[in-house]
Amino acid sequence: MKVAICPGHHEHSAGYYSPTLGEYEFDLAQLITQVPVPPTGIEIVTFRGTLKDKVKLINAAGCDAALDIHFNAGGSSSSGSECLYTSSNGKILATSVLDGLVRATSLKSRGVKKESDLQRFIHGRPFRSYFLHQTECPATIVEVLFLSNPEEARLLRNDDFVVKVRRGIMDGIAQWARATHRLTVEEPNG
Repeated sequence: MKVAICPGHHEHSAGYYSPTLGEYEFDLAQLITQVPVPPTGIEIVTFRGTLKDKVKLINAAGCDAALDIHFNAGGSSSSGSECLYTSSNGKILATSVLDGLVRATSLKSRGVKKESDLQRFIHGRPFRSYFLHQTECPATIVEVLFLSNPEEARLLRNDDFVVKVRRGIMDGIAQWARATHRLTVEEPNG
């Protein structure tokens, strides 16, 4: 089984700038994509570049699932993790990943959300995720935490917390693989 874990945004469109950390979302998302040793039976691949480039590479690689790692922005008191999806298979993936992430980090769960239910607009038009709609496999956008919340943003300076985020995402992927592909997924040794 092959799973893509990609940092949201790219060098030329770096996403939200965290004044607390002095870094952009893209740079911070790359921390999360450096995953630990995956469970036996799961191969992790990472693609960087524009949205279209990433989706093209994910589809060409024949990935079984894809995650795009992001961080939310809102008010300074907004908090928690959430995952976005479009398809029923994407919802299963999003639910598993969010469960693993919340269990590992103790962040508040904001739930899984169908992209079409969101009231987001960009340039006066409804938000429609190219990543979620154009990948040929189940996909989710993982909003790890709120960079606009200084308390949550500072968690990313703690190496142990970053490892918990990575492990939680991997645990969620393993849970999804066991549930949907009937795979016997074993945790790595050590």
